[in-house]
Amino acid sequence: MKDVDYNSYKFFPALILVGLLSPFSFIFAQDGSSGLPSDVPAPALSEAKTTSSAPAVPSTSSAVESQAVLPAGSAPRATVPSAVPASPAVNIAPVSSTVTTTPSSAETTEDTSTNPVLWVMLGALALIPFGYVAVRSLQNKKTEEEKKEGQCFDIKKLMNEKLEKLTNLKGMVEGKVQDKAKEKIREAVKETSAGKLLALVEGAEKEYGRLKKLYEKCMADLETSKRVFIVHGWDGRPNEAWFPWLKKELEAKGYEVVIPSMPHPENPTIDDWVNYLSKVVGKPDKNTFFVGHSIGCQTILRYAERLDKPLGWAVFVAGWFNLENLETDEEKDIAKPWITTPIDFAKVGEVLPKSVSILSDNDPYDAFEENKQKFYELGSKIVILPGAEHINEESGHVALPEALTEFENL
Repeated sequence: MKDVDYNSYKFFPALILVGLLSPFSFIFAQDGSSGLPSDVPAPALSEAKTTSSAPAVPSTSSAVESQAVLPAGSAPRATVPSAVPASPAVNIAPVSSTVTTTPSSAETTEDTSTNPVLWVMLGALALIPFGYVAVRSLQNKKTEEEKKEGQCFDIKKLMNEKLEKLTNLKGMVEGKVQDKAKEKIREAVKETSAGKLLALVEGAEKEYGRLKKLYEKCMADLETSKRVFIVHGWDGRPNEAWFPWLKKELEAKGYEVVIPSMPHPENPTIDDWVNYLSKVVGKPDKNTFFVGHSIGCQTILRYAERLDKPLGWAVFVAGWFNLENLETDEEKDIAKPWITTPIDFAKVGEVLPKSVSILSDNDPYDAFEENKQKFYELGSKIVILPGAEHINEESGHVALPEALTEFENL
């Protein structure tokens, strides 16, 4: 059984309602409440009335013809002579008579039996089927247009598929033709100087193809190479403490390791150090890793805070967010911006999803408990080295196997 499309009839009740209400809107729009126009004349009198402005006066003649005034178009009546008694001659002024006549009832009485409101109602009801037909016609037209549009889309899709197939076939044919042509040329110039030149050309083409593949592989390896940047601390150097040792160990495992010499290490500032690290790193990605010591840890965190793309992981050694036992006012002034300028840990966590923090429980400068809590908030793994002080060259750390182990486990 075919389903009925009830949507096609949704306008029909509205059209009926409009048709039924429109006569009443016409009625109530009039001045009166009776439903009749105000300018319809009252029924005319059936009889003609004649009035005289002066009384009748006897005429000097012996007989006066008396005749009634008839409406226009009526047949004249016979005149009846009237005998008037003779009277003495008297000078009588002319009599002015005014006769008022009215049309007959047949001509003046309008046909009020036909009400214009009824005609309006009938006309509105007559329009309902035409309105429905018009709506259905528009819906059918829209459906046909959508159907044609879908058919055109299918045809275009098939056309593109055929075009792609023809292009592939054309390429195959051209390749076959070129191979046949080369074979014929090779046979034609065999054992001639031209044949030797052709052999050299083919050899050069093969060598070029080999070098091209090597270059593409080299670039792919370069793009996916794992880079490690080791950032030294306040008043530090690239070749001190455990930095050279870790660099050598990581390079043996296939990492590219860079230890940049940070600007004016005796007076580090946030902007100078972060901007310089950004310049050295260039374009970071998920294969970019970091190792920081002391203030170098903060430099890495503040660098990551400015990025939008994720990095690899990071190892923080003796990192801090607050310092203790600073000896001079100059040291306090240098450390103050690093301590008071906040770091957005949520943003850093998005860029550095994995990290480990190696801390000493007797660091003479770091506020151990406070710094440990901060790295917990960062989501970093905490590793404690008992009695390791500031984990630098002064404390005898020329190698740091803990950093290498944690680095590999991340």
